[in-house]
Amino acid sequence: MNKFELLKCVCFIFTTLLFVVVVLFFAIDLFLHPPGAFIGEEYLVPADSVEFLYDLTYAGESGEIIYEQEIFNKIFDVIDGAEKFIIVDMFLFGEDNGKSYRNLTGELFESLIKKKENSPETQIYFITDSFNLLHLSSEKEYFDKLESMGIGVSFVTRDMLDRESDFVSDFFKVERRERLNHRKVVLSDNGDKVSFIITSANPHNPSSPNSNVGVYVEGGPAEEILSDEIKFIEMNSLSYDNHSLDQSDGELGVRYLRNAGLVNFLSDEIGKTTRGDKIDIATFIFSEDKVLKALVKASQRGVDIRIVLDKNIESFGAKKDGAPNILIAEVLDGWSGGEIDIRWYQTHGEQFHTKFAIINRGNFSTVLLGSSNLTPKSGPAYNMEADVSIRGSLGVKFIDEAHEYYERIWGNEGGIYTSGEYVD
Repeated sequence: MNKFELLKCVCFIFTTLLFVVVVLFFAIDLFLHPPGAFIGEEYLVPADSVEFLYDLTYAGESGEIIYEQEIFNKIFDVIDGAEKFIIVDMFLFGEDNGKSYRNLTGELFESLIKKKENSPETQIYFITDSFNLLHLSSEKEYFDKLESMGIGVSFVTRDMLDRESDFVSDFFKVERRERLNHRKVVLSDNGDKVSFIITSANPHNPSSPNSNVGVYVEGGPAEEILSDEIKFIEMNSLSYDNHSLDQSDGELGVRYLRNAGLVNFLSDEIGKTTRGDKIDIATFIFSEDKVLKALVKASQRGVDIRIVLDKNIESFGAKKDGAPNILIAEVLDGWSGGEIDIRWYQTHGEQFHTKFAIINRGNFSTVLLGSSNLTPKSGPAYNMEADVSIRGSLGVKFIDEAHEYYERIWGNEGGIYTSGEYVD
């Protein structure tokens, strides 16, 4: 082999190796940050533009069941105060009142109808998953009434979700029929600024006693969320106007997380923690391997970790066997050598439906909440989710209220919320 042929051979080998390295790099990046995982830009907003919301069901010190509900009260206030437009995107609803505490489905529909009657010029759109078509009964009358009044009604179908991420579905070999629009979002304007609510709560009557969390934000990433929701309005041939958005500087950094964005962002933030940092999580369902491994590694670095879990025994009157949370708790305890503290929320026929986390690093905290359970179905190519990350320093009202909420349920302040023992 002469020098020229040797040089050609070396160049070929080098080019091939370079190609393999590039392909591997993009494949690894695709796996860690799949296209279905959107982590938005962080927007600074004033502290008084962000409000922490929660619903709590718990036993008082005398044993009486107490219901504290803020989330839908705020949603109804937002609907009432809107001027130009309202978009409501809610996963689950239903009027089977049974043992329900509150008729949330009826209240939501009636609030939209009343708003349209009093303000015909306000554009209103209602978006939900087509899953609800399987059990519609009396709710069908509401949809007919909404449409007759010029309120757009959109059922998100599997085809629409597949158009969002065909490549992701194919790459991860997902059965598309399992995908759902699992979001709980309300968008509106109050004249000069767009606001949004992201929550874990559904306007579903049997779910009305559930404990949940949410956040109200003026400005921030509202434009990203609005453009996301408008896709489903366009798909259903509903008209809309663009609405200008003002952004402001402020004390809180707010970031929109879509689909698997929450799982990826949470895992990355956990990975940044070091000895002396703290992680507090409260969640309805936990079976996500990526987050589990990140927590175990963090505990081994000396990070203090506390987790509040639902007992997974209640399902709208039916009893469950505690899976997956009872199993994941055993894994977390075993793999961390008992260093991860776990408590169980004490339910009374309802569910601890919260999806919430706080990561404390020094004087700063990052709060995450929204629609995503910590499960593989909140991962790439599965459910459509809407979550938010809010970062700020101690002393800012939202951050302090998020901490106070967690300390309240962890320490049973003013009631009986959690127990260190799993009792079904």
